[in-house]
Amino acid sequence: MQGHNFSIGDKVNIMDQVGRTRIGIGTILSLDPSFIIHNNAIGIQYIAVRVDEALQPNASLFKANEEIRTIGDALGLNIAWLPKRLSLHV
Repeated sequence: MQGHNFSIGDKVNIMDQVGRTRIGIGTILSLDPSFIIHNNAIGIQYIAVRVDEALQPNASLFKANEEIRTIGDALGLNIAWLPKRLSLHV
């Protein structure tokens, strides 16, 4: 995905789906669209992020499944997130 300035290992703020509220803090795992999360490649639109803190546990995920629907459900797990909804955590 063009336009992002993230590197593997960066700590990031995970923003909600509209980009207004910080819902979690995570770590960039991969920028590779073929990276597998929940048996599927994340695709070119997303970045792989591990959820380290869930600040708004009931906030919805972009790519939810039957077991993991919210950022709280994803605590300690890997998710696919849009780069435009991430910012470097300072």
